[in-house]
Amino acid sequence: MGDNRGRQKEMDWDSFFYDLSAGNIIPVIGNDLSLLKGEGGTPVSLYDYIIKELIKIKKIQYTKQGIGEIVLAYPGIGSTIKTIYGNIDEEKFYTRPLEKLAEITDFRFFVSTTVDDLLEKAIRNVCSYIDSQLNVINYSLQAKSPDSNEKKSEVTVFNLLGNLDDLMNSALDEEKVLEYLFSITWGKCENHPQAEYFLKHVNEKILLFIGCDFPDWLMRFVIRIVSNRRLSEKTFKDYIVCNVCDTNADRQKLKDFLDQCEKDFIIIGDGRPNNVEAFVDMLYSKWKESKKEDKHIQYKGSVFLSYYHKDEKEAADLKNKLEGEGVEVWFDKEDLHAGEHKKKIWDAINKCEVFIPVISGECLGAAESYARKYEWPEAEMIFRYKKKSGQVFNILPCFIGDVDRKDNRIPGFIRDFTIFDLNEKDKILDEVKSLLKLRL
Repeated sequence: MGDNRGRQKEMDWDSFFYDLSAGNIIPVIGNDLSLLKGEGGTPVSLYDYIIKELIKIKKIQYTKQGIGEIVLAYPGIGSTIKTIYGNIDEEKFYTRPLEKLAEITDFRFFVSTTVDDLLEKAIRNVCSYIDSQLNVINYSLQAKSPDSNEKKSEVTVFNLLGNLDDLMNSALDEEKVLEYLFSITWGKCENHPQAEYFLKHVNEKILLFIGCDFPDWLMRFVIRIVSNRRLSEKTFKDYIVCNVCDTNADRQKLKDFLDQCEKDFIIIGDGRPNNVEAFVDMLYSKWKESKKEDKHIQYKGSVFLSYYHKDEKEAADLKNKLEGEGVEVWFDKEDLHAGEHKKKIWDAINKCEVFIPVISGECLGAAESYARKYEWPEAEMIFRYKKKSGQVFNILPCFIGDVDRKDNRIPGFIRDFTIFDLNEKDKILDEVKSLLKLRL
């Protein structure tokens, strides 16, 4: 094949989604998707944050080492890392990219090459959407049973390098990473139940490596071991998505090597610094579009569901109920940039037939609620404009718990409409269906 240096490959999405719908693709998740909310809401690396904290606490000499190199150079520092991680406020974790992967219901088996539990948190956050239990297996060098509840669960997370909760049986540094990978290859020979379980599930599957930030030499080894076949094998088309901007020279070597093996090194050319997050956004968006085409929408028009983020689970239950009856629902979980977000929200509210504000005491008491601060005022502007021009804009307020409809924090235009209890989903569904027209 010719020289592919510098050339960006086009993703063959038709082929990808064919394999995805057949259950043939397994995502392998790396550190680049372990993120925190930085200043201004910009995502920052969890492990960069941990390194900065280690420098302050342990006064270590830092020369741009990765977390694995630091652990190898400073034995015993793992307990400090565990403490730093445990002290991070839950609100600071930025798990939306992982949640998007969790929402892709064609993924049933995840491999994690991180030692944090953010992937598990993300899957639990969207558990109500996929209606499944979560089976977590923390791989260990010890030959122990996977303790699998696979028959009951639909989703499994296989933590290939262990987990911070069990420091003695996790691979924080590169030396241990090599040992863990090596033990996988000898799993069947050495009667290692977890290794056998892993190899059985990845056998003859296509691997989608997302954000695995290992150095070039180690990444080649990871791909070879996890895929359980020669890299030059042409029957399977694995995908590798990396943040090429981090270490360009190293990543270019990896890209050139993978080109020769005819593996797709994915670059999303939208100018965003985080190529991995950009890929997840694109994958999620295209997957939703593919499902929307499959989904039988029975009603004209759409519903806009406006909710406070802490009421997300209750709002999601209503969303699922509406969609199950063929109603199209706008459910804001896109995490767009500020300007783009506001425009998209305005367009969605303006185009919807029914605006449903989900109102709880916590929402009314929150200092910052995007729904109350932006979505309700925009809905009021649209409501008054359409009313003046003789158009109908339906408002269907839904309360959670004991909320006083006279509460002056609730806009007057909302209080004027019939109030529904969010627990009475059948009544809400009947009302929505009465406001929309059936498609012919």
